[in-house]
Amino acid sequence: MIGFFSATWPFATLTVSSDFISIKVFFIEYLFTKDHIYSLDSYSGLFSRGIKLIHDEPGLNMNVIFWSFSSERVLEEARKFGYNTNAAQQDAAANP
Repeated sequence: MIGFFSATWPFATLTVSSDFISIKVFFIEYLFTKDHIYSLDSYSGLFSRGIKLIHDEPGLNMNVIFWSFSSERVLEEARKFGYNTNAAQQDAAANP
């Protein structure tokens, strides 16, 4: 979901790299550079789970949620690339 627009696989894909996160919705690609991404957080909707992208990328909607059946796996991969996730923050708080 970007703003009020919502799409899911196979119409939307998320790619995580060491420099950016890309979300493709139909034929439009949204790039979020790592410098502008604060965190990726687990997000629960009424009937589904996803990942909320907390960012300040200029020109892009602040309300970005990627719906995924495997959101924990996506968050784990993002952590491997050095992105902050709410799970990493919770782990740090539990193990000072």
